[in-house]
Amino acid sequence: MREKSLKDIKILGGIGALLPLFGFLPKIGWILSFVSFIILIFATKKLADISEQRKIFTNYLISFLLNIGAGTMIFLGLVGFLGTGILGWWRGKIGFAFLRGVLFFLGCAIVGWILEIVGALFLKKSFQEIGKRFKTDIFSLTGVIFFIGALLSPLLIGILLIIPIGSIFTAVSFLSLPDKFTLKENQP
Repeated sequence: MREKSLKDIKILGGIGALLPLFGFLPKIGWILSFVSFIILIFATKKLADISEQRKIFTNYLISFLLNIGAGTMIFLGLVGFLGTGILGWWRGKIGFAFLRGVLFFLGCAIVGWILEIVGALFLKKSFQEIGKRFKTDIFSLTGVIFFIGALLSPLLIGILLIIPIGSIFTAVSFLSLPDKFTLKENQP
């Protein structure tokens, strides 16, 4: 049996989870959100290493990449919408350009939403495994909150579930980890 300390991971995960709450701050909000992702990836990697469960980190990383893809699709949809609107206005065909822009944005938004849902599913799997391995049930609940938030994000209430509520639950989840973890030799 090997015993490992989780104190540093608890603090890192707790801080990393709360940083997105400051994402609204001008000039530094996006930096804090980016730093949050890096800290949480590191904390999740450490938990996967300590528990010798690679799927914890793999699922979290897949979730992270899918959510980057979702954000990219939304951004492309907005750029396409604005671009077709400006070109249509410049060419004097605003009605048709506006319709094309709206359809392009909706297509990108639907693809982004699907990526977000699949990403939240992988996050839920990662958090469920952390909860099971470290006997911290709140991780499983946090994963469900993110998944429901992803499903409801087009209604904008999902974004409220993801950012403030999901961030707070993630911080509480990390801070609820035990101080030490013992890996038994025959533990799968």
